[in-house]
Amino acid sequence: MKKLFSILKYGLLLGVSAFLMWYALKELDFEKMWAELQNANYGWVGLSLLMGVAAYLSRAYRWQMQIKPTGYQPSLQNTYNAMMVGYIANLVLPRMGEVVRCSMLRRSDGIPVNKGFGTVIAERFVDMLMLLLAVAITFLSEFRQIKDFFWELLSSKYSNLEQAIDSLYWVAGFFLVSVIVLVLVGLRYLSRLRENSFFQKAVQFVKGMLQGVFSITKLDNQAVFWGILFLCG
Repeated sequence: MKKLFSILKYGLLLGVSAFLMWYALKELDFEKMWAELQNANYGWVGLSLLMGVAAYLSRAYRWQMQIKPTGYQPSLQNTYNAMMVGYIANLVLPRMGEVVRCSMLRRSDGIPVNKGFGTVIAERFVDMLMLLLAVAITFLSEFRQIKDFFWELLSSKYSNLEQAIDSLYWVAGFFLVSVIVLVLVGLRYLSRLRENSFFQKAVQFVKGMLQGVFSITKLDNQAVFWGILFLCG
């Protein structure tokens, strides 16, 4: 029965993958693609492939560095494989790959999903900081053009902007009130919640995830980590 279930599971995944591949390529002109391939400069193609592999390997090594402070030491090969499977999963459902790659490391190295996911959160946070830094540099270097663009945009849509801001105030107020109510209810029933098995599991999950998040502050070599980040992303 277990073998039959595995066959059905992988058969279903293969079928879904084949359908999605067909759907993505059904309008592709293969004759034109073949003509372009014949005229391509494969020296540049090979160089771009090498640079791509180097970038992925550097990201896998960076993730491996983040995982180490949590008490686990996956091999670079397992980390790389898990990350690439996660990228493939993102083609099926965006952001599903973040969970999938953590599940892969749980199977190969016994790393709890919550700790692995915590390192992914930290990784995404650092990536966002780098993106904001790049945006800030661009903004400063092209300040006059960007200022003129937004000035014209806001001037032409000032009335709509006022309405949008009013709506935003209502949404923010509702969100704030909801958070306050949830906190008050949680504090009132905190003693009961502590006795609840589901709540205890949730707390342990969050603790493990936070350990993964803050692993970035306990790296063995901060210089190498940030150097890889700046050079390879």
